[in-house]
Amino acid sequence: MKAALMVLVSVGLALRLLLLPGEGMIKLDCPYAEKTKFSINLGGFPFFLAAKVMGDKDPEASELLASIKAAKIRIYDRTALGEKKIQEVLSFYKEQLRKPEWEVLVSVKDKESTVGVYSLAKGDIISGLVVLVGGPDELVVINLAGKIDITELSEVGEIAGVDLNLPELSSGR
Repeated sequence: MKAALMVLVSVGLALRLLLLPGEGMIKLDCPYAEKTKFSINLGGFPFFLAAKVMGDKDPEASELLASIKAAKIRIYDRTALGEKKIQEVLSFYKEQLRKPEWEVLVSVKDKESTVGVYSLAKGDIISGLVVLVGGPDELVVINLAGKIDITELSEVGEIAGVDLNLPELSSGR
């Protein structure tokens, strides 16, 4: 039992080292927010395990899961923000994503809500992906980091029934 635990810990540490600290990640703990409604920080190990479970059942999804080295999610609601408005906290995140290496993939704004998807990419490999969804009463921030192949992301999206509008990237497998 101890040997198995040591192997799991070693594998988890090795996977964590594959991603340079901060690569693909933004600062998620907003100084304007007193608390979050929901907060989670995952290293690569849960994704590695999920990829192994998926295995041959869904190779594309398994490969995508294995490529994720970290995931962080924050959800804020009005009560968590205290005096600050959701738009002010949203601005905190958008300011970090204005750096030249981050690219806006999707930006939609209407009267009450804002949606933004941002990527940090080198060629066809995404090392960071950030999704911001802000409404009048809630803000959701999702940050994934790893070595995510855009082609795999497109193919898994198609399998899941999500049109990522990246048809020129699909390999047609």
